[in-house]
Amino acid sequence: MYLKAQMAQWQLPTTVAMFNTVLWKRDVAKTGKFRPGNICAFFINAIRLAWAMVRYRPVIVHVHSSARFALLKDIAFALGVRWLGKSKVVFQIHFSVAEAILLSRSHFFRRFQLWLLRVCSDRLAFLTRNVIDDFASMLPPNEAAALQAKAVIIPNITQIPIL
Repeated sequence: MYLKAQMAQWQLPTTVAMFNTVLWKRDVAKTGKFRPGNICAFFINAIRLAWAMVRYRPVIVHVHSSARFALLKDIAFALGVRWLGKSKVVFQIHFSVAEAILLSRSHFFRRFQLWLLRVCSDRLAFLTRNVIDDFASMLPPNEAAALQAKAVIIPNITQIPIL
């Protein structure tokens, strides 16, 4: 009921598809690990996401991610959303240490991951300016400019005015 009221208040142009990539109760000790259960969940979620995209046809999809393997998994989801649904993608990384976000220390693989981030999204949201600057420093000037053009800062904590 609350969601329908919010949708009416926001005057959204299309149905909002709320999709959670966690199928069962989350065991924090097992998340972010390369385990058979997590791999199985990834493929089940990919099928569910494809169905949600076909069914709801959202105009904009907001993807949350963190770091390392989770980032690669979410990039794959975002690429699927762009390919299957032709939706705009806002990709938000909820992690504030640039060195820890990317999976590899290899210069080539870091550039490849940053290229994937740019390709899978229409807008990149970060927690701090430092992450954007650190990522830009890993790229040649033209690629850094493309990344910065897509980047926006959305901090975790926002000040709420007292009424």
